[in-house]
Amino acid sequence: MKKLVAILIFGLIGWTSLYDLTNGTLSLILAPKPLPVAAQTTTAKATPLPKSTSIVVKPGDTVLSIEEKLNPKQTLSIATVLSDFKKLNPAENPNHIQIGQHYKFKIYSSGN
Repeated sequence: MKKLVAILIFGLIGWTSLYDLTNGTLSLILAPKPLPVAAQTTTAKATPLPKSTSIVVKPGDTVLSIEEKLNPKQTLSIATVLSDFKKLNPAENPNHIQIGQHYKFKIYSSGN
């Protein structure tokens, strides 16, 4: 009798595991539910991009090192630099810039 109960429990666990792997029930439970998007009729004004310059990346350059060369007298926050880089180069990942490619970098003034 104990063997039969153990086989049934083992079979139930195996079946539920297979069902979850094929249908993804846990991902449905854990995944955030998308919020409905309301139709917007207002026209958004384009915000002007900050003053920037285009730089070709050289070996050893990082986004932060280039910004420090462009703005030597500024104390720059890493979060701010990365955020501004993403605004100027929306399709690029600041952690994976490529040597020889052109990227836009913000020129910070003393007021920013």
